[in-house]
Amino acid sequence: MGSPSPAPPPPPPKWIMLRRVPQVCHDLYADFSVTLAEPPRPTELVVSPHLAPDGVSADCFPLVHAADPSGILLVSATYDRCSMAPPSADKQAGDYTTNYFAWHAAIDYTHRLPPHEDSVKHTGNVGLVVDEYNFMVAELLPAGDGDRASLLCYWSYDREWVKKTLPFPLKCPWSSARTFSHQGKLWWLDLSQGLLCCDPFAKETELLFVPFPDDIDTHTRGRDVGNRRCVNLSNGALWLAEMTYHRRALFVKMWKLGTQGQWTPDYTVKFADIWADRSYKETGIPKKKPALVAINPDDPEVLYFSLEGNLLQVNMCAKRVELCVAFRRPTTDLKIDQGSSQFILTWNLPTSIVSSSGRKQEERSSRDSAFDMIADSFTNACASVLDDMEFNQLAMTAIEYLNQSRKEEVIVP
Repeated sequence: MGSPSPAPPPPPPKWIMLRRVPQVCHDLYADFSVTLAEPPRPTELVVSPHLAPDGVSADCFPLVHAADPSGILLVSATYDRCSMAPPSADKQAGDYTTNYFAWHAAIDYTHRLPPHEDSVKHTGNVGLVVDEYNFMVAELLPAGDGDRASLLCYWSYDREWVKKTLPFPLKCPWSSARTFSHQGKLWWLDLSQGLLCCDPFAKETELLFVPFPDDIDTHTRGRDVGNRRCVNLSNGALWLAEMTYHRRALFVKMWKLGTQGQWTPDYTVKFADIWADRSYKETGIPKKKPALVAINPDDPEVLYFSLEGNLLQVNMCAKRVELCVAFRRPTTDLKIDQGSSQFILTWNLPTSIVSSSGRKQEERSSRDSAFDMIADSFTNACASVLDDMEFNQLAMTAIEYLNQSRKEEVIVP
């Protein structure tokens, strides 16, 4: 009797929780690598040192700015310093150097954006919009005087940055935490104020301000706001979750952003009801205020919290803990909380990405022969060169060839 056939591998996750700060691996030969983890376990992106030669330090680290459902990740590597503070008016253009990379994870191809000198290197300013064949990267640069802003737009087919100057609708400083692509528009999130929205494709681009609901405290700033407040796309809409106290009781409130830019209350849950449920007691975790990490991108009733080295998946309306897993915060010198909602992205994956792809890449990087590594490098280099060829130059060459052929066909009487 033959041995039983092995169990089939688990199905790939439809989405993942991605840490925004990648790890730099000196043994990685490809540009990027990722091993997909089933949520709520976080997934880490790995970056090659030839893209991020300065590694990860308190003043300089690579960062994931956007994770698009098409399978493209927008990643930056900053040389010298990456700012977590709001942009300052006296920032000098040449102080820092930032390179942006659009990684097509499904085909393992990296599009390198040309650098520009206007960036203030703020972690939440840059967004990504993808259409069927191309993508746009847009970086918002609020000016120090508060009256205007610059919008730098890069189309993948043009391969150049275009700068637009826009009226700025706010007088107070703006500090973007992250950017969303939704309904063909870009949305910049300031966790202390609300959202800025614009259509980067419009001829007359305009920045619109969407404030948080009136009962949200918008007068507090600092790192703590990222542990108690979260905005995310879920089920085709933008949602806002807030942990707040009322009469010494901890509550979680949820709002949905409507098509007219108005926040509508959806549910309010008392945390004491979750603590009292058997599912929470079985975790053995004390009844303490957790940190709000993420909103489930498929179901806004499911939230994720971290507390004392654990990550909880909680169905808020059922008041039940659905999953509890260990949650390791990376040990680095970064002056940021990588467990807050500001540094965790939810990424809806395309069907072309399978869960085993990251493991296969990592295994190959450790066992490939020197010849295979050189061959891969040569292939990637050729692909980059071909991608960098300007279409108009190629067209001019073709036209010259056709004209020459036509001249040779002419019969002189």
